[in-house]
Amino acid sequence: MRDLELERFGYRVDAKDPPSFPRSRIGTHLFMWQDRARLWLKSPSFPSAMPRLIQNTKRISSVSPWSPRSLLLTTPPNFPPAGVGDFIDYLKLLGSLRGLSKTEIVGLVKIFTQSASELLDEWFESEQLKVTLATDGVIGANGGPRSPGTAYILLHQLHGRRQRHRGLWGFVRGGMGTVSNAIADSARSRGVVIRTSAPVEKILVARTGRALGVVLEDGEEVRASIIASNLDPPPHVSSADGPARPAPGFPGRHPQVPL
Repeated sequence: MRDLELERFGYRVDAKDPPSFPRSRIGTHLFMWQDRARLWLKSPSFPSAMPRLIQNTKRISSVSPWSPRSLLLTTPPNFPPAGVGDFIDYLKLLGSLRGLSKTEIVGLVKIFTQSASELLDEWFESEQLKVTLATDGVIGANGGPRSPGTAYILLHQLHGRRQRHRGLWGFVRGGMGTVSNAIADSARSRGVVIRTSAPVEKILVARTGRALGVVLEDGEEVRASIIASNLDPPPHVSSADGPARPAPGFPGRHPQVPL
């Protein structure tokens, strides 16, 4: 965001604070303020477990490459391993666990396998608070708070950042389309040409396996040294035009990938 200078091109975010305002059937309520002192002042019954939970996950996620940011930006090793290099990658990944205690390693495994409900049951007693926090565990997920893996989604939300504050999210002014427009305007300011309504017919591939460019539906060839695509695997396999083909067995495997 800083590199693209998005704020210069209209990107603005309003902090979502407090993000939640749950009320109970007996009339009590809870403001989930970012400012913990303010939160406790309004809700003296708020458990002290919240700061301990955040600190515990910060400790686990601070060990590279196990932080959420590092994991999202790391290319996972091939599975199953296809050669010596793949085994080396797995060893490097496991080597990073040396900075964690046995208890923390167990906690790391739980982060990726537990449900949000199970994680919250370990740390809190208040059903009102657990229900409120559990909603962050199902954002963008095809599952409920008791689905395995939602604990990671919950902690991912707690570790989000906005205005240097951890766990603070926000709303983009003008809607999410404003983000796309800001990125596009930033790119144009650096000489990028953006073409729309220009479907790609096929990808040109050299004998070495390197992509050379694309052919549009109208027959125009566009050559480039680097080609980036966000298509899923099947179209890439079927559109590659040239002597080079994907790795043996890949065309037979990709239909099994849930998309």
